[in-house]
Amino acid sequence: MTNEWLVAEREMIAAGYSLDKIPSAKHDEHIWSDGLLLFWTRNRRLPDAAELSAEMFDEWNDPVSVADAEEILNCLIS
Repeated sequence: MTNEWLVAEREMIAAGYSLDKIPSAKHDEHIWSDGLLLFWTRNRRLPDAAELSAEMFDEWNDPVSVADAEEILNCLIS
């Protein structure tokens, strides 16, 4: 059985996006990895800030602002 999230994380790394780029203090505030990995498994791309904010609320009951989502995405793409 394949671990879809491990596959997704490897694909993200291959595309140049590492979850390790999220500062640990920010990482611990919300379940960013879960939200990002689930979105990636469904779409094979990073979300935009509004999509990530919605994903965090809808799938994880972990509301985050679009501004916070944008900050996290900027960590991944920098």
